[in-house]
Amino acid sequence: MPALIFAAVILLYTGLVAVIHFLSVSRDAAGCRGGYASFVFNKYGDQLVEKFVSGHRNKEKIVSAVAVPGSRQAHWSGRRMYLSFVINTQYKNRTDSCKVTFFGHRQWTDSYIWGGAVIEG
Repeated sequence: MPALIFAAVILLYTGLVAVIHFLSVSRDAAGCRGGYASFVFNKYGDQLVEKFVSGHRNKEKIVSAVAVPGSRQAHWSGRRMYLSFVINTQYKNRTDSCKVTFFGHRQWTDSYIWGGAVIEG
């Protein structure tokens, strides 16, 4: 009997973990009342700017790169998050601005694994 109870507890726990893991982004965003884009940007913005710089073809010429406050937008579909914002990139003698959209995959509650990006302009 104790083995049966133990197996039931393990099965219940595994099922609960699977349900939480496979929830959509909209479930995470539901509690934020429109502020979820800000929350995700505040949590991952610096990391994504670093990802942009490290993948840039002229990364050794970049002096600094910063996200422009207030330029963020977020959209989601299922477990996929699309986070867009403008990055100002300072080189030695010029500054460029471009809009970057990063693709994130929901891993756990409010946790994303960020993949590629699309650069506009």
